[in-house]
Amino acid sequence: MLLNHGPTVFLTYYHTLASPVQCLFYFLFAISVVAVLDRYDLARPTKTLLLKSVTLQSGTVVVLFYIIGLVVSLANVFIDERIAMYGADPLLWNNGTQVENTSLYLTQWQILNVIRGVAAIFGWFIISLQPSTDRLTKYLLSSNENVLGLSSFT
Repeated sequence: MLLNHGPTVFLTYYHTLASPVQCLFYFLFAISVVAVLDRYDLARPTKTLLLKSVTLQSGTVVVLFYIIGLVVSLANVFIDERIAMYGADPLLWNNGTQVENTSLYLTQWQILNVIRGVAAIFGWFIISLQPSTDRLTKYLLSSNENVLGLSSFT
């Protein structure tokens, strides 16, 4: 919305939020990647898991969505930090020779934000379709070794 009013208006209002939003995206994507790697236990792939992954019958494609979101979020750091610096040094964006660059950077920023938002939404949606999937816990519970320490309680 703010981009419709010109880059200067957008930079004026968004520069204080740029770093916190970037950090939040990075933090949440990092947690999500760890959570889905834990949920689908990709360290022990089976033929069934690989077959279901290739034919998109399991939710392991969510790992791909979250990793793409994490990489795009990291690729967006340069522009987000540059936006955050607008309050300290407006000439970084308003230099007369860089008017085209400002528009180019903000267009790239928009595209990267859309990609990371879509990756987060698709990842969440796929996980919500299979909330009880947890291959790692099933493996640990079926293991003959006392990995969880549960045999001492039974």
